[in-house]
Amino acid sequence: MSNIGLVSLLLYLFVVLVGISFVFIVYKLINKSTLENDKIDKFIEYLKWALITLSLPTVAIIVANFYQERREAIEEMKYFEKYTEDVRDLSKLEQRRQLVRYFATVAPNSRLKGSWEDYLDTINKDYKRSVTLDSLERVLNKDSINNVKRLDSIKNERNKIDAQMKSSKDFVNAKKHELAGFKFLIDKDVNSAIESFTESENSYNGFHNVYEIGRYLSKNKDNLLNKNATEWKSVYKMIDTKYSWEIPEIYKKEIIKLSN
Repeated sequence: MSNIGLVSLLLYLFVVLVGISFVFIVYKLINKSTLENDKIDKFIEYLKWALITLSLPTVAIIVANFYQERREAIEEMKYFEKYTEDVRDLSKLEQRRQLVRYFATVAPNSRLKGSWEDYLDTINKDYKRSVTLDSLERVLNKDSINNVKRLDSIKNERNKIDAQMKSSKDFVNAKKHELAGFKFLIDKDVNSAIESFTESENSYNGFHNVYEIGRYLSKNKDNLLNKNATEWKSVYKMIDTKYSWEIPEIYKKEIIKLSN
């Protein structure tokens, strides 16, 4: 919970405690017949005031947390976009691995850490295989004449790893466009959402449910051009129930809320 939300919650709990204490005291006085009728009327007026007053901090908590989460989501997007290009520009697997490991360590919150850690897992698999290939290549080079085919096989496999880094398995870019797609989805910008989910799929074929979501939005695009269209609720419901796998946590709550 944000600091603003926490302060609102503490104030709310304080007011609730005071209100409940006062009601309890008045109730005791009524039972003992020590409270006059005109004061009972005043108590009822106070009770009305208390109910209104107690509702205000509740609204403050909800509003504060909502806007705080949106601000955090925007900041996360900016942070992610700021460093993804640095990662993509690295052609050597070891350099990229070290940089991603650094980001996974220093990311400012658990959600971003999770994104970088997921990408680090992907890189580590290729890195471990690359280390194994290097070790095997050194051994085979001791008798390179008799190991030409095996050395060629190692070279081909290493080329595949390098190509995979540069083409269809761009996890970082896929994640960036996926986050943008969900942001546009929340903002009811169907055209930008479709474009972002398509870019995510193009960066990493089969990445989460971006292809399915993009295709679903495209089929229903005409009904979603109006941000006030009632069909939007059905869209959020469909995504929450059918395409919910790996929805970014920063947007999951909002999608559930909008689907109800």
